[in-house]
Amino acid sequence: MVGIVGQEGGTKNGGSSSCSGGGGGGGGGGGKLKRVRTIFTAEQLERLEGEFARQQYMVGPERLYLAHALRLTEAQVKVWFQNRRIKWRKHHHEQQSQRVHEFQRSMNSSLEHEDSNETDKW
Repeated sequence: MVGIVGQEGGTKNGGSSSCSGGGGGGGGGGGKLKRVRTIFTAEQLERLEGEFARQQYMVGPERLYLAHALRLTEAQVKVWFQNRRIKWRKHHHEQQSQRVHEFQRSMNSSLEHEDSNETDKW
């Protein structure tokens, strides 16, 4: 299960979360938390990944239904999908770059091979 730590320090949804303390930039102790990191369970991640494989964008009632089914907030599901799309794009871009690099390397190798054959003829 997952939890959210609020200003009071209690958790919602009875799960696990970690946070960075205090108000950051030198102004007294306002009690606000700087950031909360949600720790998803394996079951939640499996379901989220499955939904992402089916569709990369989830909005409206579908997102609300999924959030309710996983006992998460709609905002948590929204942010998870945003982060997952970023991860997908990065991975996709890296794969494309690798393919281009391999293609260029094979083309250079072919050209070098042709050049050596041309010089052998003379």
